[in-house]
Amino acid sequence: FAAQMTERARELGLSKSTFVNSTGLPADGQQTTVRELTMLALHIWRDYPEFFHYYGQPDFTWNKISQRNRNPLLAMGIDADGFVAGASESAGFGIVGTVSHNGIRVIAALSGLASDRERSEEARKLLDWGSRSFQKTEIFAKDEVVGEAEVFGGAKSGVALKAKGPVDIFLPITNRDKLTARIVY
Repeated sequence: FAAQMTERARELGLSKSTFVNSTGLPADGQQTTVRELTMLALHIWRDYPEFFHYYGQPDFTWNKISQRNRNPLLAMGIDADGFVAGASESAGFGIVGTVSHNGIRVIAALSGLASDRERSEEARKLLDWGSRSFQKTEIFAKDEVVGEAEVFGGAKSGVALKAKGPVDIFLPITNRDKLTARIVY
């Protein structure tokens, strides 16, 4: 099963992740990065949204076996989904967790922390900051002309460039007037 996990990781572009057991617990030869765990969380959230809620469950029972979710974010009352939390001697304490607030999903990914307590507090602070400090903003509507591209030797000197669909970005709530953009082609 671990070989299949590694093969699937490669298919998802997780080139630095190698699995030797199905538990995720430290073992010789098993490795991943906090970046790749974040990529995996995004993949599951986007492609399998019907399953993502399982990461937010504090416990579950299957086949008469009860399991408790050990992700500390779940007990903090911040409506977090606890994707993964772990620790190893080489990487310290780490976590990848998400929270949804006002239609925005924020992902926090941390590694190298000194203790379980520090991991919990820093993840909570990061998720809180991300939820409070950014706002989804539509900067271009579908079919809105966003600029013009020069045409060399054409019947016209340029063509209008239109947004294929709405273009949304997350902007800091403060300093929004400092946003600039340019067209590069």
